[in-house]
Amino acid sequence: MKTVRRTSQIFFLLLFLVLFFQTAHHIDWADGGMSVSAFLPADFFLRIDPLLGWTAIVASRSFPLAVALWTVPVLLLTLLFGRAFCGWVCPLGTLVDCADRAVRPKRERRTKLERSRPRLKYYVLGAVAASALLGSQLVWLLDPIALTFRSLTLGFFAPLQRAIQWLPGTGRLQSWGIFPDQQAAYGSGFAAALLLGAILAGGFLSRRFWCRSLCPLGALLGLIARVPFFRRRVGSACNECTLCRLECKMDAIGEKGKRTSTAECIQCQSCAELCPQEAIRMSPGRPEPGPKLNLDRRRLLAGVGVGTAWGLGAASALARRPTRDGESRITGKRLIRPPGSVAEELFTERCVRCGACMKVCPTNGLQPAIVEGGLGAIWTPVLTPRVGECSQNCNLCGEVCPTDAIEPFTIPEKEHLFIGRAVINRSSCVVWESGKQCLVCDEVCSYSAIYWLDKNGSAVPYPADGGDAEPLQGFPYVDPARCVGCGICEYNCPAGGPDAAIRVTRDGDKRHLSRAEQEAWQAANWTEREGKPSLR
Repeated sequence: MKTVRRTSQIFFLLLFLVLFFQTAHHIDWADGGMSVSAFLPADFFLRIDPLLGWTAIVASRSFPLAVALWTVPVLLLTLLFGRAFCGWVCPLGTLVDCADRAVRPKRERRTKLERSRPRLKYYVLGAVAASALLGSQLVWLLDPIALTFRSLTLGFFAPLQRAIQWLPGTGRLQSWGIFPDQQAAYGSGFAAALLLGAILAGGFLSRRFWCRSLCPLGALLGLIARVPFFRRRVGSACNECTLCRLECKMDAIGEKGKRTSTAECIQCQSCAELCPQEAIRMSPGRPEPGPKLNLDRRRLLAGVGVGTAWGLGAASALARRPTRDGESRITGKRLIRPPGSVAEELFTERCVRCGACMKVCPTNGLQPAIVEGGLGAIWTPVLTPRVGECSQNCNLCGEVCPTDAIEPFTIPEKEHLFIGRAVINRSSCVVWESGKQCLVCDEVCSYSAIYWLDKNGSAVPYPADGGDAEPLQGFPYVDPARCVGCGICEYNCPAGGPDAAIRVTRDGDKRHLSRAEQEAWQAANWTEREGKPSLR
């Protein structure tokens, strides 16, 4: 069974990595869009994580049925086999096992009784639960699945792409869509990689230190696994040699080797393999409650206090303030969310900062937020048009979001999913400031949102690209009913420096409206313009 468990660990780790890299995009010219091509959802592990799913439900005060249903298999597995998910499936648990074997010699593992703080993770879970009840996500920081996916995306994906490009014969990987169209680069990638590295280095303290002491998902499953149907049982042949206790990675075996904490046991089978008397077996039977958790009330209250402080701080006026329309709360005008995102308050409550949407963005335009959205929006996705635009034929971010913070959408719907609006800076635009001809924003605009007026405000035809010799025929303006804030104009603007002469801001954001209401608003404000094709 120990060999079977290791095979299971390797299989699910490889499956996790395959799905991570299998978020390949392909252009389907039949419907003009992109879609994730994978035999399982790219966010499969994120979807089945009950801690991610249920904290998102609690924080958002909503009940997406699909989010809840995906978590049912892991909950049933826990009721039957205890914390078997941690020992057989969890990819971070497998990485921790590999790191432990590298940093702690086998002879040391079997001759030294390790101590840990198994109750600490329940205090962490208390902080996560308290922050979710106050409508602010904290689970993203320490949930093992989200943490692993985010660390691989932000910390390792871009360096791997750069390293592979140096190798000969790797061009096919780019054509398969494993990597974005351009070199990926993410802000705060070092911090994400450092967090994962610190967790793997926990083996210097004890085996599976992360799983024993800190993992909030393990704490949640431990509470559910108090009375599993299948559990460790010790027969009468046991001579109390306590070898099993020394071998136990989770410190789940009590004195004399006969008592077992089911909340800590991950069904690794190591004790059964080691037992010289063959007195240990994993079998079904009448549930027997394990030892009490004996949580320290003060420390539990301290954990809840930390979560409460985070929730109140994230929701305070220092983190978010009303915009002009009073419909949404936001800090910066450059906080542009992906298309299909729900209203800002609900978005930060649902988003678990897994990084899946950033990973699949073909232009690398989705970047992790640092200070743009305040305390409650750290590491949430933000569109950065100067890095990459939101491609007109892409809807990948809506397909991979595990909590519906970005709801699925179709390519035609992007015409009326208003995430922002382009604004022309007349002091840096060469047409407005110098009277020179420049047609770049009009030529690249995916939604024909640029129109031209003369000095008297009268419509003029589309300017001819005659260079400086061609007389100036008009000045560019942005049609608010056509511009959805994709940022392709900002990305292609030839103005020098870090800032373009045309920039997308949140002023045009209408995510607080339903999709039907956004479409109705567009229809009510639509103006047919000469030379501009109708997109409807």
